Amino acid sequence: ADDAGLPALASRGIERQLTADPDNATDLIIGLDFGTSATKVVIRDPFAATGVFPVRLNSGRPGIDGYLMPSRIYRTGDAYSLSQGTHRITDLKLGLLACKARSPVTEFNDCCAFLALVIRRARGWMLSEHRDIYARHALSWRLNLGLAARSYQDTDTVTLFRRLAWAAANLAADPEAV
Repeated sequence: ADDAGLPALASRGIERQLTADPDNATDLIIGLDFGTSATKVVIRDPFAATGVFPVRLNSGRPGIDGYLMPSRIYRTGDAYSLSQGTHRITDLKLGLLACKARSPVTEFNDCCAFLALVIRRARGWMLSEHRDIYARHALSWRLNLGLAARSYQDTDTVTLFRRLAWAAANLAADPEAV
């Protein structure tokens, strides 16, 4: 859903490219820290001289707050938003991790929708703010999602977060998804 409470960007972030006729190819890596209370994003171009771009998720907020997105989401029916809705859902990550179900559905869907909207916002920011740099590039997007586990030995959490990252990245690119 549109995020009416957030400043508009030139790109919605659903599109993944700025051109259909690229001259170059570039890998862009979204580093997403899905925090308990706030989420932050950095986009990295491993081949650029100044290749780290902290994402200003909410340019309407001053200072460091502009780089932090509260880890909450709003739902109205089946539509999700980062800024408004009839149901405010907080404790996204904790709710997912604490869920006793072997395969949590509601908690997973809420987290997936939140991360998909954050990915869209981050991509939209990058394509809007750095259009001049990447206008003629074929962009290959990658996602690194912070892991909520002490180590990779926690196979259940690792598997859950891999599924979550994969689902959120695909949902973010789906123009039909609300």
